[in-house]
Amino acid sequence: MNFEVGPYTIDLGLEGLGSQLGQSAAGSYLDFFEIYGFLLRSLWPLWIAIALVLLYIVFFMYQQNKFAASIEKDLIAITVPPENDKTPKAMEQVMTALWTNESGPNFVEKWFQGEFQLSWSFEIVGINGFVRFLIRTPKKIRPTFDAHIYAQYPDAEIQEVEDYTLFAPKKFPDETWKVYGADITFTKPDAYPIRTYAHFENRLGEAEYNYIDPIGAFVETLGALGEGEQIWFQIIVAPDPSGKMRKEGLALVDEMMKRSKAKYDDIVGRFLTGALHTGVDTLGAMAGAPLPEGGDSADDGDDLPMLSPGEREVLKAVEENIGKLAYVVKMRGVYIAKHEVFQKVNFGNAVGGLMLVNTEHLNGLKLDRKTKAKRDYAKWKIPRLQQKLVTNYRYRDMGAGSNPVRMSTDELATLFHFPYRTTTAPSLERSATRSAQPPQDLPIER
Repeated sequence: MNFEVGPYTIDLGLEGLGSQLGQSAAGSYLDFFEIYGFLLRSLWPLWIAIALVLLYIVFFMYQQNKFAASIEKDLIAITVPPENDKTPKAMEQVMTALWTNESGPNFVEKWFQGEFQLSWSFEIVGINGFVRFLIRTPKKIRPTFDAHIYAQYPDAEIQEVEDYTLFAPKKFPDETWKVYGADITFTKPDAYPIRTYAHFENRLGEAEYNYIDPIGAFVETLGALGEGEQIWFQIIVAPDPSGKMRKEGLALVDEMMKRSKAKYDDIVGRFLTGALHTGVDTLGAMAGAPLPEGGDSADDGDDLPMLSPGEREVLKAVEENIGKLAYVVKMRGVYIAKHEVFQKVNFGNAVGGLMLVNTEHLNGLKLDRKTKAKRDYAKWKIPRLQQKLVTNYRYRDMGAGSNPVRMSTDELATLFHFPYRTTTAPSLERSATRSAQPPQDLPIER
């Protein structure tokens, strides 16, 4: 390209620039396709492997969805007579038997047929002050539940009922109903136990009242609800054969022992060293002999750790807890009421009744902040949180919401068991004394 400036002509040399740029671009595209072709030719086994993995994932998800859709569920209500004197120990036996009877899928069933460990839900609900104890179980293992409940509670009555959650709105905000609640989780790692039913015995009282029901206050709160108020509490469980809680507990015990052993060695070592030096100085002065140089301390072969009474109690509680069968557990609480009678404090009172199992040195229950249907900021999120809470509860969804925890059978029995005779909520559903024995043909295995 040329242009003239006065008597001069300036040549910028741009005549071939366009063609050079075109050739450069064409060369870049050519290089890209060459590299792409090389990768396809040389790495084809990798692409086939990736495609197979993706196909398997699609197939596996399809099989799991198919299996989940095939599971039929029953919701049963269990009532016991007012004079029931069975402590949660009886319910612990039921939960232990259910754990051992319900084995999970084998390798082929899990990875090729999409089967997974069945779960069920223990539920306590208060509806307009009427309190019920329910279990939602897969239909195919329902006879096993009946058998073990009758074995421990011969006077119990079991009946199938409609799902009480179906009336709740599917979307929020709603013109009639308002919702509050959250998932419930642990304050500490799973290996630390909550305060179990064995610690609620009052051996100093009268024989009639030598046991305090751990969930008595919770049930009484549900029985005090007014018209148009409901509180739902569910514990979704599945047997956990992985031994994860036991491994975590053993690691915790080992850490406590090492820490206390180091503390012990430090104190004892300093004491023995000081005593030895004092003795040598005294003997040397009495004999007028020169003091020996150096010297070893006394034998340090004592491996007993130095634990305070509180540490010993924690260590014992953890070891007892991990020695029992464990379940994977998801807990939720929901308070749903009509707008004109909605009082969030009632939910707080109910949760406070459950938290009687909390201790500072062991474990306890708390509301999961992330799933709480309340926000002091970003209030536009509240309807979505309310909808998720109710939906997760209705479908008894183990995977949604907070992370599951692991609980031993006696921890579960502490939180769900049929009311003791000292629980006197007037609207608590009770049965009359049974006049017949349980059916003789009830199966005890799946």
